[in-house]
Amino acid sequence: MKIYSKNQIGIIIIIVLGIFYSEYLNRKYHETIESGKIYYSTVLKQNCHSGRISSNVKIFENNKEYYVKLDRNRCENYPINSKIKIFYNYENDEFIFKVNKYNGKRRTVFLIVLFAISFLPWSYWISKLEKKNCS
Repeated sequence: MKIYSKNQIGIIIIIVLGIFYSEYLNRKYHETIESGKIYYSTVLKQNCHSGRISSNVKIFENNKEYYVKLDRNRCENYPINSKIKIFYNYENDEFIFKVNKYNGKRRTVFLIVLFAISFLPWSYWISKLEKKNCS
């Protein structure tokens, strides 16, 4: 009897990849804030969205246009032609806005909890319950 189904193994693999990606994002954010160069840029365009769509502002630095991700409330604080303090990541050629309280660890903890739950042998327990209900 199989303990894990193919779908459950696929879900476990996706969650593990998510954990690694989450840690990569956390490390990239902290490295940029610690060693990145600070810029005070002028906002060219503002895209503030509510809900699940991410908000951003458009800036022009180093002869290129960049989009800096912000949450909706902060995005509204930076209208067009206002100055925004951002950090530049040389390795990824991107700008990052420093927040007061970075919540990247929450994402990693959530994925680790999902990993623990997904690792339980659900198909084994379901088959036992089905046998118990049939008798």
